[in-house]
Amino acid sequence: MTSDEFRADLRRAREAIEDAAGVRCSVHRAAEWSIRHPGDRALAVLSEEGFRCDASATPVPPLGRLDNPLGPYRVEENGHAIVEIPPLTGRGFGRRLPVGGGWPFRLLPESRIASAEEAYRERGHPAVFTFHPWEFDAQHPRMEGIPPLLRTVHFLRLRVLPERFRRWLSRDRCVTLSDVLESLHAA
Repeated sequence: MTSDEFRADLRRAREAIEDAAGVRCSVHRAAEWSIRHPGDRALAVLSEEGFRCDASATPVPPLGRLDNPLGPYRVEENGHAIVEIPPLTGRGFGRRLPVGGGWPFRLLPESRIASAEEAYRERGHPAVFTFHPWEFDAQHPRMEGIPPLLRTVHFLRLRVLPERFRRWLSRDRCVTLSDVLESLHAA
């Protein structure tokens, strides 16, 4: 998308979310890892549109760049600023892996996720988890014709997510990014 196309799409999406939720939307997560680094023009558009933070640019190739920071950082351009707060990652198989998304949350042992979360918090970083609404939909269609790897990532253990998520929330100190944004010390 061009910057103008992204801005128009962003405004439509924001309006739909705000109408459905009844609250102002000021936090963003890019679809399909489409924001991959701090220099992405989409971050400037987000800040110009009044978004306060984004949780997209992971330090996990190919979803993002290896040199992306692990913790929160500010992106400033043309008098506007946004805080980028990367989703939770951890180590495995000799490399950095995504841990704070829906499919890792469904597939990895809870102890592995908790360990990655604790390591982030020890560094003073928030452990950001991102989920898609469809991951909580027991009636989500099977989507015939998608490649086998995508089917696995999309559907494997989908039925365990709602209960696992409830358990996680019941024993953890989870809050929204909006609730903690002011307390973050983004470089």
